[in-house]
Amino acid sequence: MLDSFLLSYSQIFFSRDRWVGALMFAATASHPDLFIGGGIAVLLTNLFARLLHLSGEAIRVGMYGYNGLLVGLAFLYFFKANLPLLVIFLLAIFATVLITAALRASLGYYLNLPVLTLPFLLIIFPVLSASPNIQGMSSNLKEGIISVFQFSFPEIVTGYLKSLGAILFMPDVTAGFILLIALLLFSRIATLLSFIGFAIAVFWFRWMFNFPQEHLYASVGFNFILISIAMGGIWFVPQKSSFLLAGSSVLFCALLWTGSARLFSSFGLPVLILPFNLTLLTFLFGMRQRTLDARPKSVVDFESSGPESNLIHYQTRIMRFGSHFDHPISLPFLGIWTCTQGSSGPFTHQAFWEHGFDFEVRDPSRRSNKKEGHEVSNHFCYKLPVLACADGQVIKVIHHIPDNPIGEPNPKENWGNLVMVQHGPSLFSLVCHLAAGPPKFREGDFVRRGDIIGLCGNSGRSSTPHLHFQLQNTSRVGSPTIHGEFHEVVLEGEIPLLLSAYVPQEGDRVRNVRRFQEIADHFAFPIGQNISLTCRSGDREWNEEVESTIDLYGHLKLISLTRKALLHFEYKNSVFTIFDFEGCRDSALFILYASAPRVPYESAENLSFYDMLSLRSFLPVAKRILSDLISPFFSRKGLRMDYRCELKGCDFIISGSSSDQNPSAYPSIETKAIFREGRGWVGGHLVQNKKKVDVTRLESEDLSK
Repeated sequence: MLDSFLLSYSQIFFSRDRWVGALMFAATASHPDLFIGGGIAVLLTNLFARLLHLSGEAIRVGMYGYNGLLVGLAFLYFFKANLPLLVIFLLAIFATVLITAALRASLGYYLNLPVLTLPFLLIIFPVLSASPNIQGMSSNLKEGIISVFQFSFPEIVTGYLKSLGAILFMPDVTAGFILLIALLLFSRIATLLSFIGFAIAVFWFRWMFNFPQEHLYASVGFNFILISIAMGGIWFVPQKSSFLLAGSSVLFCALLWTGSARLFSSFGLPVLILPFNLTLLTFLFGMRQRTLDARPKSVVDFESSGPESNLIHYQTRIMRFGSHFDHPISLPFLGIWTCTQGSSGPFTHQAFWEHGFDFEVRDPSRRSNKKEGHEVSNHFCYKLPVLACADGQVIKVIHHIPDNPIGEPNPKENWGNLVMVQHGPSLFSLVCHLAAGPPKFREGDFVRRGDIIGLCGNSGRSSTPHLHFQLQNTSRVGSPTIHGEFHEVVLEGEIPLLLSAYVPQEGDRVRNVRRFQEIADHFAFPIGQNISLTCRSGDREWNEEVESTIDLYGHLKLISLTRKALLHFEYKNSVFTIFDFEGCRDSALFILYASAPRVPYESAENLSFYDMLSLRSFLPVAKRILSDLISPFFSRKGLRMDYRCELKGCDFIISGSSSDQNPSAYPSIETKAIFREGRGWVGGHLVQNKKKVDVTRLESEDLSK
């Protein structure tokens, strides 16, 4: 109940923090009627939602309560409290719950768009329009027009604070100051974006538009400040490109506000937060039609808890691996295949369908068939298994089209036999030209990464057996393709190179990482396991206790019980991965992060790989603070580390060193991590600028002593 109450307030700033919600609730105390009315509105909204058996989690995080809060505040801002108001108020709160549930089901399911404050608008506009015809309903607004912001320093500051306070229908400095503290607590980046949104608004007031003055502060806070925060740091990763997008959205919002204000004022209605909703929904829907989700990167494919969290997630999971997807995409086959046509290829991968890949199997002499190749069965790839590239649900299967004779494509059934799998709200994979035969999976079935979903064939518009693969953002066969890439790919050559994300080019010989279970077993961290370690650096020595745990969302963590440190990791599929490290650099976990951030479960001779570690983690405190402030504008690629691994008896050893490609000002790093069969991580070391720290896992007999 406490969460559902406080988070209903914090959701106004897109936050899920109790303390932010508590400060926002406290801000309303300067207006007793809004303090009481807003609180009652939230309680009633959550109560009605529970009585209707709506999602308990959605209620807990305030997804129903924040619209009810705005309705309650608006009622007491626009009208005097009396019995007729109470009756309409109860009906409005109940209707808000129903409208929120309906919009969550429709906008969320069909368009993958947020509800925002549309329920509030769909309630308050009819009530304001009908109020002159409701007996006993009387206006609470005072006469007078608010002056345009002047360009003296005090007026700019008070104007900002009043605009911030008006988001909760309290256009005064005191409420605005408390809300500023709440915003700072939530996010420093969001606070900066609020300044930008306000500054652009002031500019337009002065030099461009002749704005209607009524409810001016509410319009600035509701629209310009919130749209800047939403576009610059909530729905998009904070970057220079997202800040430019935020500025553009503010300008678009200003146009909508100017036009709609004139229209609505003729009916005696305020615009409120309508331009914000229209702008955000338009920009989100439009940006999600891109064939490449980058610059700015949207955050729709992972849980967001604020701009800083979005930026860290992007840097440690997406930018670090060179990936444009949060879900790993594997090559859809076993063994080594050759890319015979890549993106923007000379034959069929052009125009709307440029982002596709064709693969065949070739022998060392680069031949794709035996004998003369006149029969489909002569080709090495024919009838080889085709795999699901990621977990998902099969939504389209065609399996009845016969294979073509060599050199005779079938243009009438262009795609041939195929399987389409949905991996996310707007992510679908398609494999085509498969061999005919009984389907491995039927439409509606769920598949896991690596499941066999078909066999390579020569059906459809195909002259010789090969596999066509593409990604798209709709479920229609023949839809335009989107940017395609594969993750954890080994590029075969004189020295095999493991790449975290790669777009195959024509002639590339590629394969997935080979998973060897005996190596994967070295990396087990059973949930609840406690690991005792001793660390040495020069004359210093200290002990540390580490525990393996999992949170409610299924994220795996190693937590230091004796030092403030933790790291997030994952050991599924074919690679052990540490995503990010938080806390004290004296912790043994920091050495694990630096020495084994990403390790394949294979020990192929000469296999090399590299990783980009966060440079911030290796900087002194003063430089780290500066790095945090400029991170949205000047994102560095990080510290490149080159790694090799080898299996020696029962030990799997990963050796690393900072790359020669790093700038000379970057620190010099050398690492080693040792994983032992049956025990897991048993130690290693980190050398930074000739200062060495050793970590050794204590044996059970050592602990007994």
